[in-house]
Amino acid sequence: MKVTLVKKVLLSLSLCFVSLYGQDAAKTADFIIFSYDRPMQLYALLESTTNFITGLNDIFVIYRTSDDNYEMGYQIIKEDFPHVHYIKQSDNPQADFKPLTLQAFQAGSADYIVFAVDDIIFPEPFLPISKIFRGKSRVQFSDKSLDIL
Repeated sequence: MKVTLVKKVLLSLSLCFVSLYGQDAAKTADFIIFSYDRPMQLYALLESTTNFITGLNDIFVIYRTSDDNYEMGYQIIKEDFPHVHYIKQSDNPQADFKPLTLQAFQAGSADYIVFAVDDIIFPEPFLPISKIFRGKSRVQFSDKSLDIL
């Protein structure tokens, strides 16, 4: 069953864009999504991302479930969005949240990383990722640099 997007959805989006090099070529971003027991919301996000976002490289979903019913919902999503990389958390998310996030971070090959939760929906076309990242502002962040708009 597909979830229909509603145009009048208020977006609550917190993005963290991380880059190791400030190249001037067309930029891409990997998308890391966190989801817990909300397969319907994740479905809507993936559907809207597929329809309205360009310039994404890899999409990773780090998810966990509390019972078999939610697991069945995520299995449907895996069938409908086979291009997405799914990483399931264990029953001890405090122990594996950081390693799984780093796994997704390191597996991606894009210039930037976008972090999101599953309750976001893009109701209309979004700027291409390459246009979002054309700024050259830099801020020091630990021993790496963080690009900001």
